[in-house]
Amino acid sequence: MGAFVFTSFGIIWAWINYSWFASAYDTDDWLYRLLTVGPAAASSAASTSVTGFSSGSKYVQ
Repeated sequence: MGAFVFTSFGIIWAWINYSWFASAYDTDDWLYRLLTVGPAAASSAASTSVTGFSSGSKYVQ
């Protein structure tokens, strides 16, 4: 459970900082919106690539 919380915290913290930067500098052009797919995909890949959270857990069957 600790590994899940630690990893989730890291991913969420990175995304919060990225979204704060985006809103603070008001970048609203089409290129920036297109390039936002990169960090979103990286966050998704990081969250799905971590294994071992549910192995041996009594809560997940």
